[in-house]
Amino acid sequence: MDLNWGYQTNSLRLKIYTPSGSVLGPYYDNADGTTDGRIRLNIQNPNGIEPGTWKYEVYGYKVTGTEDYTI
Repeated sequence: MDLNWGYQTNSLRLKIYTPSGSVLGPYYDNADGTTDGRIRLNIQNPNGIEPGTWKYEVYGYKVTGTEDYTI
């Protein structure tokens, strides 16, 4: 998972919803150990990643104006 907005003064929040409805997060800019306008996560499970449709929620936690991002 890679959420990138690249503008360090704004802060986005990320929640990840598994196909069975579990919620992972919330994650903020420093969730990967660095405050850099990006959240990079590896989702791992020793039994395999759950098949199905995964959903993401991106929220402008502290944003001035608007903020573009890529996932």
